Amino acid sequence: MDIEYVLLVVFIILLSIILYFERKKLTVNGKFPWIYFCMYRTKFGLDWMDKISKKHPKSLNFLFKLGVITGFLGMLLISFELIKVTIQVFTSAAKISAVTPVLPFEGKGIFYVPFSYWIISIFIIALVHEFAHGIASRLYKIPVKSSGFAFLGILLPIVPAAFVEPEEKLLPKKKLSEKLAIYAAGPLSNMIFAIVFFLIALFVFQPLHGVISQEDGVLISKILPNTSASIAGLQKDEVLKSLNDKEFKNVEEFVAVLDKFKPNQEVTVKTSKKTYKTILGVHPEHSDKSFLGIVPSQSFTPTINPILYAAFKWFFGLLLILYMLNLGIGLFNLLPLGPLDGGRMFDAVLHNYFSSEKAIKIFSGVTAFFVFLIGFHLFNAFFG
Repeated sequence: MDIEYVLLVVFIILLSIILYFERKKLTVNGKFPWIYFCMYRTKFGLDWMDKISKKHPKSLNFLFKLGVITGFLGMLLISFELIKVTIQVFTSAAKISAVTPVLPFEGKGIFYVPFSYWIISIFIIALVHEFAHGIASRLYKIPVKSSGFAFLGILLPIVPAAFVEPEEKLLPKKKLSEKLAIYAAGPLSNMIFAIVFFLIALFVFQPLHGVISQEDGVLISKILPNTSASIAGLQKDEVLKSLNDKEFKNVEEFVAVLDKFKPNQEVTVKTSKKTYKTILGVHPEHSDKSFLGIVPSQSFTPTINPILYAAFKWFFGLLLILYMLNLGIGLFNLLPLGPLDGGRMFDAVLHNYFSSEKAIKIFSGVTAFFVFLIGFHLFNAFFG
């Protein structure tokens, strides 16, 4: 069994044991033990939120107000993209997935992230997001009652999360700009950290990787079904070396070599393990181009100790996952539907400019629309 799946099983077992012994301190919502959400309240980080908000009030006020602008721009962007990709599902022949759950196991319709990356990313993303909400709440004089950890469970606890609990009764009394700043703080922090992780990966780890490794072929990340590669018997994780003795060391060279062949032409495929013969297929989007039927990625040979290189690659991969998930979750949180942060921002604006009855009607309609779109894309990802 893959070590990542072993870690996942161990995590679920240990978490279940801990929650069982701490069950009297938990608040459980939902139909336990089928589908439920449990919260473990603490005072973790409350002093830090207080200190940070008091130490840099002007800078934080400027940052959070800027976050409101960024939040509404992000709301427009993610809403437009979701609507656009929905239209593309009906107008494009290619399979398109817009909304997929991020989980530490593989399956149709799932964006798979190895468990070690997944658990670290979830912890960092949730901590950053909720801590920012807490700092913003304290900055605008709203007490934070508690912080803590939460878990979504289906029989067993599966998805961990974090939370802070500001005094919600005081929020309606605050100015619109302050309410919006508190709501926008979480997504803003995720987007800032996404940029930080991306820059570290791009300007530190990427150059270092070029120094401690060299390109040595094209790794087969995935074999597409009913294609030349699957019929010939090529295997995932083999490294392509040449086509008809035309060698290549990177993905760009591989594409250039493949483009020299015609559809239905027989070729000899040499990999790191063996040699295959196959007839190239027709590219699904370009009828004049040949198609092997693999998802390629770059293969590297380390020029340093293999254990050190493996550790370097693991941290490099973690940075890229943290970048993608912080950005994706930060933007998703800005969708104008309750109870997401974007929904709370949208609702606050509506109640500020419209009567309560009209604001509720507009917000309910918009929420229903986006819930339908998300539900449609989840159904399409799993069953389409």
